[in-house]
Amino acid sequence: MTHDQYLSDSVWADLFAKQEQVHDLGWFSRPTRFVAGDRIRAMISRQAIEHWVAYGNLRYPQISLNFAGHAAPPTSFTWTRRLGDRQLVGCADPPKIEAQLAEGATMVLINVEHWHEPLGLFCTRLGDATGAAVETYGYLTAPDQFGSQPHRDTAHVFVVQIEGNKRWTLYDIPDDDDWERGIIPGSTPVSEQLELEPGDGLYLPPGLGHRAQAGSEGSLHLTISVQPPAVSDVVAAWARLMGRRQLPQSRLPLGSAARVAAVRSTLASLGVEITGTTAAEVASLVASWQRQDRD
Repeated sequence: MTHDQYLSDSVWADLFAKQEQVHDLGWFSRPTRFVAGDRIRAMISRQAIEHWVAYGNLRYPQISLNFAGHAAPPTSFTWTRRLGDRQLVGCADPPKIEAQLAEGATMVLINVEHWHEPLGLFCTRLGDATGAAVETYGYLTAPDQFGSQPHRDTAHVFVVQIEGNKRWTLYDIPDDDDWERGIIPGSTPVSEQLELEPGDGLYLPPGLGHRAQAGSEGSLHLTISVQPPAVSDVVAAWARLMGRRQLPQSRLPLGSAARVAAVRSTLASLGVEITGTTAAEVASLVASWQRQDRD
């Protein structure tokens, strides 16, 4: 599928109100604002969330709470209910959740597509169009509070503002691949600040640091994560496949001295050249496997 083909899929009309904005996305390079489509905006609301919490049998970790990105203990927003002679632990407790939100918490609904059919169908269609894993997260944040610490994600992220306002602080995008998903220092240089209102959307490329703060009336936004396979994951999967198919019973020789040459010879027989890998690195991989095998 070509670049234009996957962008022409009808699923984008659910996410974007203006189709021309789909083609303006700064894939991998820059954040992009857009007008969110009516269909995606209708797929989640505070009223729906209150219903799911009260009657949807949600349990931790489908639901979690945090204060500015610092996780609240599950016991502070869940309870244990009885089901016949069994106990269900970690069940969402509406009064506890309401109390935590009143204290400034953010409630995060994880993988909403698992239990909400409209988002489930949307994620399936978007995943088919992009060849990526698609997940959704709902963020209900108390007034004037942050929903997370500054952080980076490895996925393409689409934010849809559903209710209230949220002020986004955007940081840098690393110049190379030498970065990891997770928290970044608050001292990281800020590149842009912007505010989203209901109906606004924002695309964040992988690696772009970000953080958001709710407005005075609180905020509800939907995050859509689009995660294509990493090249390293494909290479690792290929290596496992070749190992099972071509070398099901092959073993390295005893002792470490001959193993580097044996690994190089085996890979060469599969048509793989590892000129960029030193003997020390190959030996380190072998030693790492030995440690894992003992553990």
